Amino acid sequence: MSLLSLPNELLIQISDELKDDLGDFGSFVYTHQWLELLLEDTLIDLVFNTQSRIWGREVMFSAANRGDAVTVRSLLDRGIISFVYDFPMIPQDFLHFAAKTESYTTICTLLACGVPPSVHSRSGETPLCAAAKEGNLGAVKAFIESGKVNINAGDAWNRTPLWLAASIGDEEIVSALLNLENIEVNSCNVDWDSTAGRTPLAIACCLGHGSVVRELLADGRVEVNTQDEAGLTPIHSSVKYRHRDALRLLLSHPSVNILTPCKRGRTPLHTAAEIGNQKAFKKLLHYPQITNPDILAGDDWTPLGLAAWNDHGDIVKALVKDGRADLNRIAGVGQTAIVLAAKRESFWVLEVLLHARAVDVYKRGETDGVSFAEFVERGSNLRLKLIWRRKLRVVRNPDTGPSDLTM
Repeated sequence: MSLLSLPNELLIQISDELKDDLGDFGSFVYTHQWLELLLEDTLIDLVFNTQSRIWGREVMFSAANRGDAVTVRSLLDRGIISFVYDFPMIPQDFLHFAAKTESYTTICTLLACGVPPSVHSRSGETPLCAAAKEGNLGAVKAFIESGKVNINAGDAWNRTPLWLAASIGDEEIVSALLNLENIEVNSCNVDWDSTAGRTPLAIACCLGHGSVVRELLADGRVEVNTQDEAGLTPIHSSVKYRHRDALRLLLSHPSVNILTPCKRGRTPLHTAAEIGNQKAFKKLLHYPQITNPDILAGDDWTPLGLAAWNDHGDIVKALVKDGRADLNRIAGVGQTAIVLAAKRESFWVLEVLLHARAVDVYKRGETDGVSFAEFVERGSNLRLKLIWRRKLRVVRNPDTGPSDLTM
């Protein structure tokens, strides 16, 4: 026989026997929605008598989720807010908590019952920020539709709902926010370190959220070449963190500028060369804006110098094959690329450069006046000497035949 086929009186008697244990009583009540409605007043009284945090939330959110505004107002009037969290709360903190997990209907009911929607919590977030940060699309829609929230209000670090949604890669929330006419699409965070100054597009590029990057780039209000506190653009970030989809999308945008330098004076091409991001480097090298890859950074480094210094032979090889770079240009610490590679014992880079006819192994550096040939002969590194002597004939006689470098 079904439990619900018992007389109401018997059900109430069973509930009376369970009143000493709120957990058992709550479990009994929630076996069926009909029982919940029948015994709700008893459960609510028991919740207030015990001031149970867990069951207080359950009662509150259950009533709100079924759109029972009368019960929600009654609970608020009786002061349920005071014990449903780990420390005494004010109404906006409660809504901030609800925004993280609760449904569209729950949030709508709470707002209709007068819970303030736009006041910052103790952590500096608005409820809309909390919903966006947790990826709760239903709650975000409820706040937007209420018309009572400041959609551009950020947390203590000025991370707006759009910024937070972009940071977690939630394409649906980003799209919903971009549909709002007065949304600020280029607002920056204000963290204490060099990561400050990032826009929603920049943070999406840093974290590799390609679908969000696509949504943002499709909005004509989004600025593509913004710079953070370190002077990095979204292009810099997509290269630095090796996010190919983000880079591809950025390079397809008509307004992108890949020659914008960071505060160190380095372009995205320098960044790719320094960290050895070969695929990004090749994409940038052949981008129409790169007419001369010998871009001198503010600290006097060229992409070739950085690649040689950091033992990135594939990138050096790409520059040799491209043919536009000056392989003998002084860069970085006042040396040519081949001397830089020798000092770092980057043997792969040395092999590549020694096969290139244009390399001048006798060109002296600006700092110590030493050429590659002199550096090897004066040094004690036997492997360097072996490589140099094996290639000596090719280097000294550039007209005897084609280079044997396989590109």
